Amino acid sequence: DAVGPYVLRELRNRNPKFHPGNRPNLFYPVYVDPSRDDGRGGLAVSLSPRPGYEVQVEPRNRAGDGSVWRWGRPKLKAALVEDDPVRSQVVAKQRRDGGFNVYEKHRKDTAKAKGLWDASAMRTEQGTLDLRAALGRPVFDHPKPVALVQRCVQLGSDPDGIVLDAFAGSGTTAAAVAAANEADAGARACLLAQWPAPVGIEGYETICDVTRARAAGCGGVRSFVLDAPAAGPPAEAARVEAFDPFARALGVGVGLHARVERTQGWTVLRDGNRTFAWSLERAPGSVDALGLPDGATVVVRDDAWTNVERIEAAQRLRVESP
Repeated sequence: DAVGPYVLRELRNRNPKFHPGNRPNLFYPVYVDPSRDDGRGGLAVSLSPRPGYEVQVEPRNRAGDGSVWRWGRPKLKAALVEDDPVRSQVVAKQRRDGGFNVYEKHRKDTAKAKGLWDASAMRTEQGTLDLRAALGRPVFDHPKPVALVQRCVQLGSDPDGIVLDAFAGSGTTAAAVAAANEADAGARACLLAQWPAPVGIEGYETICDVTRARAAGCGGVRSFVLDAPAAGPPAEAARVEAFDPFARALGVGVGLHARVERTQGWTVLRDGNRTFAWSLERAPGSVDALGLPDGATVVVRDDAWTNVERIEAAQRLRVESP
């Protein structure tokens, strides 16, 4: 038509998982005027009955059972041009049995990217030329060509998106994002990260220096250096060795005068309505056999229980690690 090529796609949702019971908003009638034709057999459709639009069509399968439309009323209303099946994006067609189906004029708005990119601008040799043009010399082995990464950026990001390269290397991604923004008037931002491995090249102490120099030539750039990571929690073996059960018991309100029980690898402290139990064994007996009240605190090694066992115990107990 005047807009461009299209294929008719039935508006009824054929997936039996969706029906009026779970998608009531998608089950509603539409009305067809068999006298208004777009010249290709497409008939005018309306959301309300009126003169001419007297054929009611509901989304039903061949057996007559209710199904649903793929679109709700607002979207369908926006696709209709009153009394004009040529300009409307939804039309009806009569079946051989006399019934009617409703169709969307489906238009492809995307194109599948080629599976093989063999243009000269995509080859590794071009990447070396790109880097030499940017920094005056090839200070990085086998850099990717800007055109290759630019195509990936334009296929995989919105014009105002954020592109992250966690292995920035020679900084090709920064150049590619700048080229993509210039090509489609985009406003993409670019985040680069690189481990400061030494390169031993005059003027560039680490790969980060190469990345920074390349990015600086692509526009405004801010550079940050991360501090060494803080020490993580101690390994379980160290935590087990340092574990003080009586100090932990005091922390949850169980006094040192509590009655002590030992059974199946467990030690249990009972102090009135407060109970504290622990085991440092890798395969202790069942915690259910201890008769612990709900809310009791239990300390057990991380490798003593599976995740499922830990989750089940935590339904009624307070489960902690050493």
